[in-house]
Order: sequence, then structure tokens, then C-alpha cells
Amino acid sequence: MKKIISIIAVLAVSAALHAVLITDDVGRKVEVNTPVESIVCLSPAHTEMIYWMGKQDMLSAVSTNCDWPAGARKKDKAGSFMTPDVEKIVHLKPGVVISGGGIQKKAISRLEKLGIPVIVLYPMNLTKGIWDDITILGKLTDDPVMARNKIIEFERAMDSVAAPSAAPVKVYLELWSQPVMAVGKASYMNEAVKLAGGRNILSEARTEYPKVSPEEIVKRNPDVIILLYKPEADYLKREYFIQTNAGKNGNIFVMDNFDMLLRPGPRIPQAIKMLKQIFQKAALK
Repeated sequence: MKKIISIIAVLAVSAALHAVLITDDVGRKVEVNTPVESIVCLSPAHTEMIYWMGKQDMLSAVSTNCDWPAGARKKDKAGSFMTPDVEKIVHLKPGVVISGGGIQKKAISRLEKLGIPVIVLYPMNLTKGIWDDITILGKLTDDPVMARNKIIEFERAMDSVAAPSAAPVKVYLELWSQPVMAVGKASYMNEAVKLAGGRNILSEARTEYPKVSPEEIVKRNPDVIILLYKPEADYLKREYFIQTNAGKNGNIFVMDNFDMLLRPGPRIPQAIKMLKQIFQKAALK
């Protein structure tokens, strides 16, 4: 009798689940049984998105880099963004793992060989890319209505802040200094600069985050320089900064809360608003 009851229970659970074939942001087709019972999210942007969608209770673990909102810091950790803890993830037995791609390729391969589905979410633009990710999360959580409502909410927020300028300022966004890395055309951040009323001086660079020489920065002569990291104390004394219009006019900024721009998630409208404020401040000098 107990065996029969157990079989019935298993059949009931199987009937409640249904396999969904999801095409992720890098074109991989992944089959996932939905609704998933638990999610391990290694991408800080998508941990934010899952909280924003009200599905945080489904998160069994996140990466150590997932630090916003505050509740994410209290979640169990499954390694860092750079080095996911595969053994920990396997132990948790999640229904799906959300990966940011790129550096996590080896971990993705190991997890999939062990039968754990991995969805790579890596939006390349601020509209369709983020909408697609919201839609995918709606499928995973079996809540497409909520996902559609969140897409509308995000679209309205973007419309309220996006205002490309007729005379955009020349902007240089630096991601790191050793080596010097910046934002190129293929990055969604290039789009954010444009929507905020700026023109990325490296918008011709085809790659997302090109390495660039100090000489090239001086040659392109930005009006505004924005650093998306915490620089050294005397960063304003860098020779290639001093020689630009931005350096001469005091328009070099370290962006507050730069994670809002570095993470393609629900805080992007706020990041665009901050960029607009920086451009306006620069224009007044």
C-alpha cells in the first residue's frame, strides 16, 4: 500500500511539472522542468531581477558577488562569479542554474554533464535583451503574467529617463586601468550612454570591452570621463586624463553606485538617470 501511495505521489509531481525548451542569451537550447523548485543564480544582475520579480524565495543560493538588494547578502553562497562552487551547487540540487556566461564556461560544462540545466543570461542591449531575460525567468517560475507586467514596468521606467541629446557630449567610460579597458559598441552600456545624451568615443570599437591605449584616449579627446571602478587616490594626475578636455575642465567622475550600470538589470533606468546628471553637471562648467 505504501508503495502504491509513493508511486501516486511521484506521478502527481511529474504531472505538475512540464518540460520547457528555453533558448538562452547565447543561443543554447536548454530543457528545464518547470516550475523549478529552486534556483542557483551566479549572475548579480539576475539575482537583482529575481528579487525585483518577487521570486527570491526560489533562490537556494547565489554567488558571493550578488550583494543587492540587501537580502541577497544573506542567501547561501555557491562560490563567486569568477569561480562558482560546482560541488556546492550539485549538493543543492537546483532545478536550474542561472549563469552570466563568459568566465563560467568550465563550470557550466561540468554542471551540465552532471545533469543540472544551466541557462546563460547575458543581454546585449537594454530593451529586447532585458525583456527576453524577464520572459525567460517568467517561464522558469511559471508566472508569465508577472513577467509581462514587469516588462511593462521596465519599459515605462526606461521611457521616463531616456532622452538622447541633439548635441551629445563625447564620453569615455573606463572599466579598468591596468590594462586600460573601456566600453565599446557591442556593450549595452554604449546604448545607455546614448540614451542619456552622450556619445561614446569608442562607439566604433566592435568589441564589448576593448583594451585601449592612453594615446588613443587623448586622440579622441572626451568631454567627460567616467570611471566604473574605484581608482587609485591620485587618478586625476594620470597624464592621459590631464591632456583631454575632460581633464582640463574638471569633468572626470567616479560614478556613484556604478554597479547599477555594470549590471544589466532593473536598476538600469536609475543608472541612465545618473549618467544624465553627470552630463548636465559637466555642461554647466
